Amino acid sequence: MPHSCNHLTLWYAQPAQKWVEALPVGNGRLGAMVFGGTAVEHLQFNEDTLWTGRPHPYHNKGPSGHLSAVRTKTIDPDQLSLTAKVRRDVMQFGCRLLVRIEAGSIRGASDHIDGCDTDAVTLILTAATNHRSHRRVDADPAARCDSVIRRIRRKTFETLREAHVTDHRSLFRRVALDLGELDGADKPTDVRLRQAEKIPDPHLMALYFQFGRYLPIASSRPGTQPANLQGVWNDQLDPPWDSKWTVNINTEMNYWPAELCNLSSCHEPLFHLIEEVAETGRQTARSHYGCRGWVLHHNTNLWRGTAPINASDHGIWVTGGAWLCRHLWERYLFERDLSFLRERAYPLMKGAAEFFVDFLVEDPNTGWLISTPSNSPEIGGLVPGPTMDHQIIRTLFADCIEATRLLRADAPFRRRLADLREQIAPNRIGRHGGHVAWVHNDSGPRSACFLVADLPGDLVAELDKPLNPVVAVNNG
Repeated sequence: MPHSCNHLTLWYAQPAQKWVEALPVGNGRLGAMVFGGTAVEHLQFNEDTLWTGRPHPYHNKGPSGHLSAVRTKTIDPDQLSLTAKVRRDVMQFGCRLLVRIEAGSIRGASDHIDGCDTDAVTLILTAATNHRSHRRVDADPAARCDSVIRRIRRKTFETLREAHVTDHRSLFRRVALDLGELDGADKPTDVRLRQAEKIPDPHLMALYFQFGRYLPIASSRPGTQPANLQGVWNDQLDPPWDSKWTVNINTEMNYWPAELCNLSSCHEPLFHLIEEVAETGRQTARSHYGCRGWVLHHNTNLWRGTAPINASDHGIWVTGGAWLCRHLWERYLFERDLSFLRERAYPLMKGAAEFFVDFLVEDPNTGWLISTPSNSPEIGGLVPGPTMDHQIIRTLFADCIEATRLLRADAPFRRRLADLREQIAPNRIGRHGGHVAWVHNDSGPRSACFLVADLPGDLVAELDKPLNPVVAVNNG
């Protein structure tokens, strides 16, 4: 039914017919899609640790011995490919449904529950897996579910709802955005979306902004997994891109609003993931590249794999961990917590930087330090010195340099980073007016990935010459 424009409500005149039309709810660990039926309702739910696979190392032994040859082929390219095979799954899953009735009776069958002469029925669902960490899968799903049911069994619906509302409001009501209201703001949300290109609807933009804040509140809470490609919502056994954490932009985009939109605690699951991939990434750095520190390629999963996967033209991309470290620095910039910087953020940032201290190599054609082998996201192909890599590495080095000043520590490392940073291949504008994609490229293909220097980075002032924003969007 129509809503007051003063309230942030998504509403529709008909139930969802497809999964992508349903509305997401969640508490971080569990998520569900609500279809909104009356005669027949459909709730599709997920538990955030129910994944395929099993704990296992993703790195291979010996690739570092071939690094020099690969670099030679990248500067004078040939095609490379990688394949991988995953063992049988070991995941176990359990769920419990507690049914409460007011008056009447219920009768259970193998695939349904019948309620007779009831005034109201309350369904309380919980679920769990045997996942304990990226290294262990020895928990008892049934015991976990039973524990939850025992804790809430005697709590009324009103008590449970009040606790939920209080928890949600404590985060959601930290930010308000008022862009005004025009006629038509009381129409169903899907109607407003179809009309938005022709009819101004500033309230819809505010609603869209707040829905963007709602999603991390529902899918990323302390103690849960971070929001992946689909948050915590998925209805497929083989979802697009495996519904992983794709860190060549998607994971970062999920969390750009965290500090800026006053949802700092929702950032915590991502920080925990960074800590875990830094652990597994040290093995990958040593085995694949013979480097210190840690590295993360273009995606990871529940088992915190950090090695290249899939095809080499996009799997070998070495700056995923470095980009994630920007989130740690953003937390410090917002909260100015030196203890967080000293004890948690800087050790991870330093480890990511140490990898590039060892990994960067001099380009024989230009004399600049370059990142290779790697690739340019959105373009693909192993190339020497991707511009996006260099922008991320310069940002990481700059953040580490400033962190050492603030902490009054690691002065020799600071000087080393400052020296190397000046030697990294600079940004260049190609003949079409956009950034070149890599050191030996001059065409500046259509891509937005180089805008990482502007957002979330802050390096635009360091461009070799001013960059027209329109050219940046249109040409890369």
